[in-house]
Formats: sequence, C-alpha cells, structure tokens
Amino acid sequence: MILYSQRDPRWANHPLGWGPADGTLGQYGCFDTVLAMIANDSGHQVDPPSIDELFTNAHIFLRDPTGAFDLLPDDALVRAYAGDYEEHGYWGWRADLVASASQAQARMRSYGSQPGSCPRTSCLLTRLTAG
Repeated sequence: MILYSQRDPRWANHPLGWGPADGTLGQYGCFDTVLAMIANDSGHQVDPPSIDELFTNAHIFLRDPTGAFDLLPDDALVRAYAGDYEEHGYWGWRADLVASASQAQARMRSYGSQPGSCPRTSCLLTRLTAG
C-alpha cells in the first residue's frame, strides 16, 4: 500500500472540497488521504488531490448547514466507485484493531502525520470481489 501524508508539500495547499475558504488537504484532508490510500491499493490510480476533486465533482461532499465547511460522508468511496466497495458500520471496542492501528500510526509518523490531528471515523470499507 502506498502511504500518503495529507501534509505532503505536493498537495498540502490543495483546496479541500468546494474551495479555499473551507481549508486545505494539509489542514483537514485526513479522511481524503486515507480514502486515496484505500482506493489506490484496490486498483484506482488516485492520490489525495485527485480523489478530493472526484468527490467534489461528483457532489459527494456535503455542505455543513452553516456553510462554514464541507463534510465527507463515511460512504464516500461507495458513492464514488459504485459496486466496488461496501460500507459496514461498527460501534464498540476491538483491541485487535487498536493494536494494528498503533503499528500503522508509527509508520505514518515517519511521513509527518500526527496521530490525533483529525477526527476518527467509525467506518469500515471492504472491497467487493467478483464471485
């Protein structure tokens, strides 16, 4: 899997969602960045700015009711690549997932990402495979 950092200088200043007033990938693009890694690993040639543009052009971003910022729903990949992914919600504590996430966080730190700098999501995506 290719590991991306939302703070990579190649795209850190890329406007997030519908425009610069809403922030940049470097500031708030952690979910875009993670979804780009997942999509890329499953065969879609994307990086954080290109997946952000895909979500924006497909109107997958949702405007906050106050108009202050854009929201990216948990099922963004399901919407962007219909038939390729399924979304499964999970509520509760799983120590095995926390342990594996700790290893991933250590790897991400080496790329300049700071754990806890973005909200967590409770979404699990699975890649659909042919029969």
